[in-house]
Amino acid sequence: MKRLFVIGNGFDLLHDLKTTYKEFFHFCTSYFDGLIAELIEYFDHLSIEENWYDFENALSYLNDRKFSDLLRVSKFGNIEQAKEFVENSFSSIKNNLDYLLSIWSFHISNNELQETKKMFSFKSNDYFLTFNYTEVLEILYSIPSDKILHIHGSSADNKNKLIYGHNNTEFTDFLLEEIQTLQTEEDKLDPDLESELTKKIVIETQNLTKPVHKCIGENIIWFENKYEQIIVIGHSYSFVDTPYFFKLFENNKNSQIVFHCHDEKAKEKLEKMTKSIGLNDFQVIDSLEIQKIFMMNIEVL
Repeated sequence: MKRLFVIGNGFDLLHDLKTTYKEFFHFCTSYFDGLIAELIEYFDHLSIEENWYDFENALSYLNDRKFSDLLRVSKFGNIEQAKEFVENSFSSIKNNLDYLLSIWSFHISNNELQETKKMFSFKSNDYFLTFNYTEVLEILYSIPSDKILHIHGSSADNKNKLIYGHNNTEFTDFLLEEIQTLQTEEDKLDPDLESELTKKIVIETQNLTKPVHKCIGENIIWFENKYEQIIVIGHSYSFVDTPYFFKLFENNKNSQIVFHCHDEKAKEKLEKMTKSIGLNDFQVIDSLEIQKIFMMNIEVL
């Protein structure tokens, strides 16, 4: 039987790895407190209590005060200098996020993973589409690299940056609303500068979106392959990742589909996701069931 395992962060958590967003936040504040402080200065929706999907969504909401500051860079004297300042500001944000995620995922794969034990037993002809940056499959389970797709990048890949971002299509409206708020104040903006900077800020914020359709297109063979069974382990079923599931199940309508949900919140999000893509025939199992099944290496019924 040709099986595809779709792996989310819950898979790493089942192996007792410290890969929650809260633990990432703690890691960064312990070693890179200044970089985290700068991110919060731009995105005050960021919170230590968030989940990964909340973190990504927060990247679409600029801090009101910071947004105001960016629009008021008319002190530079000309539009091009002001636009360059905005571009450099967002470039710094992106570089810091790239660096923090890369260092953290490398730390997990090369330090914490050494003390982790196997939780599952896989077969030699199994395939894996993982949303995780860590190398649990390669290091712990010795899965060959040609059987694994890191759809958002890997901590072992030094050539390509890790992929993350929001999918908030309403962020442009949010920015325009902020413009209107600022224009009611006494310190009004120069109309030409306002127009140019608004466009520039929208473009730079768009660069923080997750390129889901690009990721699918570059790895289309994985989504067009036929699998007899598709098992999803530890995924959050967040809205931003829905297109991946739509494309995968569009080409595997006759596959046996199994979803792992670790709690009721995950079940609720799974229900919304499956309804949105028109998927009705599937099985849902909890963490105890999935470990029992795959430690014994038997087929899901």
